Amino acid sequence: MSFFYLGVYWPAVRPLTLRQYTDLTRSFLQLLEGIHPAFRSLEWVGDRPNSAIDLSSNLSNLDELIYQHARFDETIYQNTNPDGTPSWQSVGYLGYSMDFGTGKSARAGGVSIGIKAGGYDIPTPNAIRIAVPLPGDTTFPHREFYDYDFLKGLFTKMIAFWKPANGLVTMPPFSEVVVEDALPYVGWLTYLKDPRAAALRNCDALRGLTFEEMPGGGTLISLDKTIISPTNFAQVEKARCLRRMLVAERIVT
Repeated sequence: MSFFYLGVYWPAVRPLTLRQYTDLTRSFLQLLEGIHPAFRSLEWVGDRPNSAIDLSSNLSNLDELIYQHARFDETIYQNTNPDGTPSWQSVGYLGYSMDFGTGKSARAGGVSIGIKAGGYDIPTPNAIRIAVPLPGDTTFPHREFYDYDFLKGLFTKMIAFWKPANGLVTMPPFSEVVVEDALPYVGWLTYLKDPRAAALRNCDALRGLTFEEMPGGGTLISLDKTIISPTNFAQVEKARCLRRMLVAERIVT
């Protein structure tokens, strides 16, 4: 089984202390709580089977969970505790990462949230992802997660909060049809911070797409308002054309 997701990304050039990572995570989860009820009953998914821990209603246990579990064991952190574990002032080149959910993964019918941030001097980007089941999963009750206006609102709030370099709303089955064995770069909704993306609105080949300037900078590009499907040839061709233009103009690499 696959999943449907909203993801935002930026190069690993913004180191964060553990304290900064924790404060950002808390603020982001509080933001999500105000957007939809599905985000109000989350758990840390754990690092081994049957180790999940519920987040308290006021997130009072979040600091301790992050302090104990957000580090990467293979990373050398600076400003550590005497035992070598990260202190609140520690930074490390891989940054920190935590995964939260509603008791089930997105593949199994739940909502998943991944927050990986604070990395620097590595090729892998920082990444924030919200995932839900594929649209065909009729057991998932929150059908608004497949509604264009709701998703656009959620996505733009993610962009405003994290200030990424790029982002997209898509699902692997769609991306795999758009391009094989390569990064998709584009989705149903595509965000690009690069100011050159705005000029693509003048490209004849992209006339059917919607381009919007974001308040904090960057461009949001929509294929259309109908939820994407790997069998919707018109959408697939729009995405392929957009991707070709982004690669040709070296807006993505």
